[in-house]
Amino acid sequence: MTGAYVRSDRPLSPGYDHPGTHRRLEVLAQVADELGATRNQVVLAWLLDQGIHPILGVSSVDQLTEAMAAREVAVTDETRTRLDEPA
Repeated sequence: MTGAYVRSDRPLSPGYDHPGTHRRLEVLAQVADELGATRNQVVLAWLLDQGIHPILGVSSVDQLTEAMAAREVAVTDETRTRLDEPA
């Protein structure tokens, strides 16, 4: 998503901007705040929780550190339900 999870100056590309996306991003922001994690970390933790191990592209050590910390974010059943809920 080219940074659109965390950067307001990066609008959603048309492929991601569809009905329900903005509601999902709002829930993502709420969950990240509640967990004390970044949005990127929550997304990565959600993927890892499903057995998906994404290939990441980072351009800085800070981005790599943030991504690796996602392994410590606990995705509970309640959190997963909120993130998976249809728009």
